Amino acid sequence: MKLIVEIREKDIGPSREQLPDEAHINYRESAKVVLFDQDDNIALVYYPPIEGFFGGYYLPGGGLEEGETILETLHREALEETGCKIKEIGEIGFVIEYMKDKLLKQKVFAFTARVDGEKGEQQLTKSEQKRGLEIVWKPLGEAIKLVEANQYVDFAKFRAIMILGLIKKI
Repeated sequence: MKLIVEIREKDIGPSREQLPDEAHINYRESAKVVLFDQDDNIALVYYPPIEGFFGGYYLPGGGLEEGETILETLHREALEETGCKIKEIGEIGFVIEYMKDKLLKQKVFAFTARVDGEKGEQQLTKSEQKRGLEIVWKPLGEAIKLVEANQYVDFAKFRAIMILGLIKKI
C-alpha cells in the first residue's frame, strides 16, 4: 500500500506547535473506508455538535484492536459504524499522522468497499451512542462538501479530504 500523505500539526494550522517526529512515542493503526452503497452514495459518520465538541462529518472506521489484522478492523468498524457488511475491498493507501497532544504517530489505512447485501443497524459503542453518532449516505461531491464544511480543522477532516479527493480523481 502506498503513502498518501504525512500530516503534522503545522498542516492543520500554521500556528500550531510541531514536535519532532521522534517525540511521538505512542503508536496506533486504524482503518477508514470509503463505503459505496448500491446507488454509489458514500457513507459518512455524522457527530452532532455537543458541549465541548464541534461535530461534523467523517469517514467511517477506527482503531485496530489487539489480535486483529487491519482488514478485520475494517470489517468490524464498517459493521459497527454503518451497520453494513462489506465486499469488493480495494486499497487506496495510508496516511501517517503526528499528533502533538497525544504524542501519537498514527498510521491510517484507507480502503474502498461496497455494501454487501442490505444495510443493517449500527452497532455503536456506548460512547458513540452517547455522542449521537449517525450515518448518512451522500453522493461523492456532496460528501466532500460536507466534510469540508466541518467547523473544526483536525486530522480527521484533513485526512478525509485527502482520501475523498483521491476517489474523485478516479
